[in-house]
Amino acid sequence: MTCPVLAGNVPRRNRIISGMSLGVLVIEASLRSGALITARICVEDHGRELMALPGRVDSPSSAGCHKIIREGWATLITSSTDILDTLGETGQLLRAGSSVPHPDVATNSRLLAGVTESQRKIINVLQSPSALD
Repeated sequence: MTCPVLAGNVPRRNRIISGMSLGVLVIEASLRSGALITARICVEDHGRELMALPGRVDSPSSAGCHKIIREGWATLITSSTDILDTLGETGQLLRAGSSVPHPDVATNSRLLAGVTESQRKIINVLQSPSALD
């Protein structure tokens, strides 16, 4: 199913993305942007790590990143190593290429009780190993 891009849907979509993420990296944001709304949700509602990449000091599209770094909402990021360091133990596992073992959901009937076929397909896809990208 497709849904057109509507401005009113962006905060709801970004709330879901923030909630599913270990952290959020803001690469570019003006002072009034959806990225800063997501940054606030990430920190205040979900308690996730917030990171920001600084940009040119004279660029309006970097002003939001500079603001959240300056005000202490976000960790300054200059490399992928900074991201992994910010994510703590999970970042170290990602750096080492390890993964946390998880139960085999596909064979656990209690976990699958009441799950729709669409949900079962999603669970199967999520169980497959995938690259960090």
